[in-house]
Order: sequence, then structure tokens, then C-alpha cells
Amino acid sequence: MIPYDVIIPSASRPHLLRRTLRSLLVQMDQRPARLIVHNDERFPGKAEETELLVRSLGASVGLRDERVVFGNSTMPIGHGPALAWLLARVEMPYVLYSQDDHEVVRSLPVQQALRVLDAYGLNQIRFNKRATMEWKGDYHKLEVRFGE
Repeated sequence: MIPYDVIIPSASRPHLLRRTLRSLLVQMDQRPARLIVHNDERFPGKAEETELLVRSLGASVGLRDERVVFGNSTMPIGHGPALAWLLARVEMPYVLYSQDDHEVVRSLPVQQALRVLDAYGLNQIRFNKRATMEWKGDYHKLEVRFGE
């Protein structure tokens, strides 16, 4: 197995993050090595609830507390700086990124995706959140459906 970290920027919305994390952790075919979440306190007073949620859901898939990293900014730093904060804490060779308001509705073949990334030296595999067209601007996209 090829290890990877999961990173998620959050905006003090534990009710959304709960659905995202639950669905993500259930649908992945390989547990992450680490779970890293950064919280911007867009809605003050939600940081503790958000951290408890993240640690609880991490524990529910067997991640020890030291494998769950939580950061909080009482003065929101925004998406870009939060992403930089998350990436600075990544330890594994690969990362799975999600936002705090996406619900995963189908299985994610993480093991196969990691093997393809590793075998071909690729930088990114995207699990789209909606159907997309085969063209974007002047470029033809190559879409591959894993597991078919």
C-alpha cells in the first residue's frame, strides 16, 4: 500500500464537515496515514466542536490521535493560506484533498489511483464532483473511469 494524507480546509461548519468526513472515510478503499484539517473560524465558537468531530471521526477509522492534525485560525486566513498550512504539514508522498462541504456518494478507488500516480509519475488524479464535458476551452480532456 502506498501511504497518503487527507487534507481538508474547513470554515467552522461542523454540520457540513461531519457529512464530508463520514462519507469520505466510508467510501475510500484505503485508510489515510493521517488526517489534517485546518479550520477558519468564520463562525466563532465552533472550533472546539469542529476539532472534537475531526478527532472522533479519525478515531472511528483507527487513526491514533497523533495521526490527526487540527489547526485553527481565530482570525480567518482564507482558502489559499489554509491550503498552504495544510500542505506544509503533509508527510506522505501523496495527498487526497477535499473541501468541507462535499459528500462522497460513490466508492473512491484510492489504492488504484495511488498505484497509477506512482507508476506513471503523475501529479494529479481527480475524482470529479459532477459529470464534465470532454472539452475545456481548446483542450481535449482524457477521462478515465477507474474500476470499469
